[in-house]
Amino acid sequence: MSVEEDRKKKKGSPTSPERDSRNHNHTFLAMTDVAKCHQHNIVGTTSPAIYADNTHVHKINVRTSYDPKDGAAHWHLVDVTTGPAIEVPGDEHTHYFFGETSYDVGHRHCFDNITASVPDLDEDDDDC
Repeated sequence: MSVEEDRKKKKGSPTSPERDSRNHNHTFLAMTDVAKCHQHNIVGTTSPAIYADNTHVHKINVRTSYDPKDGAAHWHLVDVTTGPAIEVPGDEHTHYFFGETSYDVGHRHCFDNITASVPDLDEDDDDC
């Protein structure tokens, strides 16, 4: 077995709980759709990993950007769970997320995007 194969076997895939015993999170940035002639930004950091069924997900629980334009100044709440880990090149993974904001000032917004990818680290990586 090559060193690379041994490393990958030890690490596991990013979708498996044995991949890495350390928790991690992801940053994310999304913009809502337009409702009542405006949009909001959704920015933040996910919860630590929640492992289930040989993969993991993250919670996103934030408040949108504030909108003081034309009408009642307001924001919306976002409370969703990401999809499972999606492997991407470079031994990293990301998550898809989507949903609707809370209903405030007579409307809500839809959104979707992917989280920033993070490296799939070995437990013995010294530089993290």
